[in-house]
Amino acid sequence: MSAFPGSTSSRTVSASSSPGGGFSPASEYVTAAAAADGIPFVSPLTGGCYDAAGFLIATHGPFITSAITAYIGGDGVHATDAGHVCLARRIVAAIRELMPH
Repeated sequence: MSAFPGSTSSRTVSASSSPGGGFSPASEYVTAAAAADGIPFVSPLTGGCYDAAGFLIATHGPFITSAITAYIGGDGVHATDAGHVCLARRIVAAIRELMPH
């Protein structure tokens, strides 16, 4: 069973199961899994836009960093309302990179 319609992949990933519990290995795995299934991918961690073949076609830098305190809630992890607006705008810009010109 796959999370993506038409995909035959049964890959699962958990950031907590990666070495050191960081998100970077999980993000790399999801990027590779998307390419293996021919699915374009936008990484919110790096801002990288990957086409269906897995080639990096553009980068927008990390979507939200801890340096932008107005976008991170009081728990230090989750985005605020303003953070979600920022994420939405960055994701739209990244998806435009993936659209045929």
